Order: sequence, then structure tokens, then C-alpha cells
Amino acid sequence: MSRKRLWKSLTLLCLFLLPWQTHWLAGQIDIAGLDWEFGKARIYAVELVAIIAFCLRGRPVFQRLEIKRVIFGIFAAVFLSVTFSIRSDLAFFQLLHLASASALFLLLIDERIDRRQAIWAFAFGLVIPSVLGWLQFVVDSSGASTWLGLAAQNAQTLGTSVIEIGGERVMRAYGSFPHPNVFGGFLVVAILALFQLKKEGSRSVEVIRPCLLALLSSTLVITFSRSAWLAIAISMSVLVYRLMFPIKKKCPDRVIFSPSNFSLYVVMLSLVITVFFTRDLVFSRFNPS
Repeated sequence: MSRKRLWKSLTLLCLFLLPWQTHWLAGQIDIAGLDWEFGKARIYAVELVAIIAFCLRGRPVFQRLEIKRVIFGIFAAVFLSVTFSIRSDLAFFQLLHLASASALFLLLIDERIDRRQAIWAFAFGLVIPSVLGWLQFVVDSSGASTWLGLAAQNAQTLGTSVIEIGGERVMRAYGSFPHPNVFGGFLVVAILALFQLKKEGSRSVEVIRPCLLALLSSTLVITFSRSAWLAIAISMSVLVYRLMFPIKKKCPDRVIFSPSNFSLYVVMLSLVITVFFTRDLVFSRFNPS
């Protein structure tokens, strides 16, 4: 395999593995004997994949060179912060996280990366976490896995993100993420990214996309993330507005009921159906008491 093909494959693999939290724990600082999330010095496996792909890429190919200046400026400010940090060891690992995130960002804006493949890799990477999220929601618990980077969660344990209704605690969907809000954010990005794909001639792809959107949209509801709900609501409103009042002068009826907009209807229908069956839990998220 050539180096060019290898770094592209690693970039897609990085997007696919992005939801998983597998990491090597180098050290940990507790506060009053209690576990502290920000006191953990760790390196994620997906970060190593991103850095390896970045090193194999070679000379970048993108037009806006000012992006590099912005990233270098951020690194300069962060490095200065690390220098004056009380715990420079923890700050150094945060610098590594920033470096791997910047490497992935520079890989994705490279003109040689196929945007369509990148979107599919990211979306398919959320399939297993979505199935896991539904299992967590149904059984109100989730087992731990060192190799997959999963922490044990239980609805009856204080500190777990739950919905309390009628004296019962219902666990929100974590998927493979540390918090349901993070999971919801990933789902929204994946849903909107799939909307950016133009219609393909392949019939199998046009069948897979609605199915994938239905799974991601229904899972978004059971994360019970209000910020993610707000993001998808605003996005859907904008898309519907664009359909009703298109920029190009076309008949609104034909635009709204065009077969090319089938994916939008799938998402909206999935959201409505899931909200209907979980309406008591959904409405409780808007109850101040």
C-alpha cells in the first residue's frame, strides 16, 4: 500500500473510531480521595491514529494558508499556559489532545481527502454506539470495558445522567461516550453531514442512508440532550424553510415533495415516532420541577 493511500485510510479509520474512548492512563490525581475526570493524564488510541496519519501525509494541499497561522498561534498560547501551569504534567497531556485534534482537522481540510468517504466513515462509526445507547436506555445500565474505553453506568447510581419521573430513574443513552450530551452532539453532526451528500446513482446507497438517518435520529431522542435537540430543531427549521422558499424559482410543491428530500422526511418521522413513545420522558426535560 502506498503512503498516500495509507494516510487516507488511517484518516477514515480515525473518523470511524472517533466515538470510542479507548486510552492509556498514564497518571491520575484525585481530589479528597475522589475520582476527578480532569485529573487524568491519558492518551487516546484514536489520537495516535490521527498523529500517524498526519505524519504520513507529507506536504499538505489546501488553499487557505492562514489556517496554519491560526493553529500555530493557538499552540503558542497553549504552550505558554503549560509553562506557567501549577500541574504542568496534566497541562502537557491537554496539549497532546489539542495537537491530535489539530492534526485531524488539517487532515480533513486536505483537498485530497474524499469528503463523501469521510462523512460515511463518521456516520457508520456511530452505528454501534447508537445500538449500545438503545440497550442502555432499555436495561438502565451499561457494563464496563477496558479495551473499548467504556465506564460502567447504572441508573440507580448517583452521578449517572438519568431522567427522574414518577420516582423512577431512567438512564439516558451514553453510547460509547462519557456523557449523553456529547453523544447527542456527535449524532447531530452526523445527521447534518449526511444531508450534505448529493443523491447517488447507487440504489443500495440510497437505501442505506435513510436507514442510517432513522437510527441516528431515534437515538438522538433518547440521549435527552436539550442542546442537541435545539440544534437539530433549528437545522430542520432552516431546511424546511429552504424547501418552502427555495433560492431558485421553482414550484414550492414540487420542491417540498421531491424524492431527493426523502432523507429529510425520514429524520422528521423518526423523531416524531420516538418522541411519541417516550413523550413522558421528553416532556419531563422541560419541567422545571
